[in-house]
Amino acid sequence: MIKDTSYMEKARAAYSILDYIIRNDFSEMLGTPHAEKYKSVRERIAQAKQDLQDAENTLVCLEQESRA
Repeated sequence: MIKDTSYMEKARAAYSILDYIIRNDFSEMLGTPHAEKYKSVRERIAQAKQDLQDAENTLVCLEQESRA
């Protein structure tokens, strides 16, 4: 059974911090010449969130398989 899931907790925390920074620091950039860069960063954050969710789902499946 996989015991060490601390890397998932760290990844979640890092995502939350990054998301907070992006939302608060770059939200004022909407409507400026930097808006496209902001959109690109938000898309990458969304993809990272999906990747994190996929990794978490894989971890859950592996834990369930190891118990069977």
